[in-house]
Parts: sequence; structure tokens; C-alpha cells
Amino acid sequence: MQSHEHLAVHGHLAKGQRMLAGDGMSQVTKNLLDLTQRRNFYAGDLLSSVEILRNVTETFKRASYEPSSDDVQNFFQIISNLLEEENKEKWEDAQKVSTSLYT
Repeated sequence: MQSHEHLAVHGHLAKGQRMLAGDGMSQVTKNLLDLTQRRNFYAGDLLSSVEILRNVTETFKRASYEPSSDDVQNFFQIISNLLEEENKEKWEDAQKVSTSLYT
């Protein structure tokens, strides 16, 4: 049986870990937003960005972290940046790259 103090410390540490995970993911989304706004990236960068967004989503779910409104806005702005019409050829190249990796 664990003491009340031990449970309180454990809960506090778990909360701290969730906050750190959230802070880290906030920084990742800010950096990725900055990179996607520059618009000088390649097909491989698109694929990496999608993988990063998938990892961010999984981390938020696992950490039971509520992303801030800025995090959510950044997340969707990144997706919007990646899906811009000017990236159409890059997406076509990315599809070729990913297909060749798995065949």
C-alpha cells in the first residue's frame, strides 16, 4: 500500500511529464510551422512533416495533454501550408518516393 504522500508525488510527476511532453510538442509545432511557411522544401520534407504531425498527435493522445489553442491553430496551419496548390508537384514526387520505398 502506497502512502498518500507517495501517491501525491507520483501524480505530480506524471502531471509534470505530461506538461513537458506538451511543451515539447508545442515547440515542435512552432518549428514545423516556421519551416512550412518558408515554402522552400522538397517531397521528402512533405513526408517527414506528415510523420512529425502523426507523432505529435500520438504524443498528445498518450500524454493526456490538452493542446493550447495556439497548438491547435499551428497544427492546422501546418496542414494548410502542406496542402497548398503550389505543393502539388512535390506531393506527386512524394507519392513516387514513398511507393518506391515500399515496393
